[in-house]
Amino acid sequence: MSELLNNPKNRKRIIVQGVSLVGAMALAEQSVVLPIIIKYFSDSNTIVGVFSSLLRGGAILMQLYAAFNARSDAFVLNKILRVFSVRFMSWFSIGMIILLLGVSNPGLTLILFSISLFTFSFSAGFGAIYYQELMGKMFTKKYRGKLIADRQILSGFVAIISVIGISGYILESFEAPYSFAYLFFISSIIMLGGFIYFMPFQEIEKKDTDSSKMSFGEFVKSALLFVKYDKQLKIQIIGRFLSYSFMLVLPFIILQAKENFNLEGKEIAFFAGIQMFGAMLSNIIWKKLSSKGNDKGIVIFSFISNIIAYLLIIIFPNYYVFYFVFFILGASMDGFRLAFNNLLLSLAPDKHRPAYVAINNNITAIGLFFSIPGGIILDHFGFTYLGIVAIIMLTAGLIISFKLQRNCKPKEV
Repeated sequence: MSELLNNPKNRKRIIVQGVSLVGAMALAEQSVVLPIIIKYFSDSNTIVGVFSSLLRGGAILMQLYAAFNARSDAFVLNKILRVFSVRFMSWFSIGMIILLLGVSNPGLTLILFSISLFTFSFSAGFGAIYYQELMGKMFTKKYRGKLIADRQILSGFVAIISVIGISGYILESFEAPYSFAYLFFISSIIMLGGFIYFMPFQEIEKKDTDSSKMSFGEFVKSALLFVKYDKQLKIQIIGRFLSYSFMLVLPFIILQAKENFNLEGKEIAFFAGIQMFGAMLSNIIWKKLSSKGNDKGIVIFSFISNIIAYLLIIIFPNYYVFYFVFFILGASMDGFRLAFNNLLLSLAPDKHRPAYVAINNNITAIGLFFSIPGGIILDHFGFTYLGIVAIIMLTAGLIISFKLQRNCKPKEV
């Protein structure tokens, strides 16, 4: 066994890079701050949903192609570093667009904003494959589960400081849209620092690569066969897809709170901080459960938490309920992220890991675009109806999650 397997220095670089990325993006937090920014330039809830989907969903489009190329790669670190560079430049460019055009041409600002945001997300599609490949081959399952939890705990702590301490101050101290531009500039610098720290990561050479000379079309067909013949992969895909039902409502909760309670900049940032605080504290529990191999329990608890959150916000829509809702949504989202990723990496055979990750992400991440129909439903039928639709879909996901295997083992397909 290589001395680099479960290497503490690599673990530290994974954590620091992940924490800096989350801390940077928290300044323009995608569930709370980003909808406020988009709402400044457009009155349409559908447009808010589109931008939320661009940030979360653009990453899926090229994952199958990235997996096709990665299947024969013994090393992927250099490709990850190139992805990091593109992400930094596209994120920084958003700040420049808002600064130069935000006042004089809001329409053009939104167009260029969407292009840069899509580039940022799109490039992550390549990065996700390479990053999961590193996580899969560099760390064992139980060590990886604890690593992910530790990263998410620290990320939550840094994100809280970022969104409350920095975002709140900037949103209160500077006039929009200049305050929005400053958020992206500062977060870009934080992001870059984490990328630089990650660069000396030491990678194990992958021996069991897929060197078959198949075409991309043949690769896609073979990836789809994994879904057909691997029952547990199929269950994971359905469960993960339905877990994204929270995206139907999530971007619009802060807009509902802002409309009902006339929130100012610091209060908006505080709501985002509460969500991150929930994520941070929950990872203490997720870490313990995952280290014992109980990722299934995390998924079940996360579905139940989401359902409770949306029931509360429909039945008791008062100021303090919104705080509690953001708290438990933060906990459940990190639970889904940790558990489904770890279950997938545990299920996938080494040779086919990129294909498993890509086919899972491409199918399930259709759910990342749920905020678009969410915005349409909200515009035409109202918030209560939207919440009911989300609860029905989350309940279906909860039922499916009971079929997950607690301990997944790779299956040769």
